[in-house]
Amino acid sequence: MERNAASQTIWSLPPSFAVYCGVTIEELIEKYGKNWMPHFENLKHIYIPIDDCVGNWFLMVAAVDDQVLYHLDPGFETRTTIPRQGVTTH
Repeated sequence: MERNAASQTIWSLPPSFAVYCGVTIEELIEKYGKNWMPHFENLKHIYIPIDDCVGNWFLMVAAVDDQVLYHLDPGFETRTTIPRQGVTTH
């Protein structure tokens, strides 16, 4: 399995990590923690691919120092707002 060694300040999780329906945070950490989420003293950003269960992919970026979560979605539409709220708030 590849190691995320591109930077000591960024976790850039692979598309196979994509948060999707029915998978718990604990399961994701168990599967990806060792190789994709090593301890970095100066971790600044975490890039998280997400599949929202209604056919749309987007990217969440966590800015660790600022404690801000960015939702980057080029295809955001009103019809997906309600179903997505259930995914992103759980």
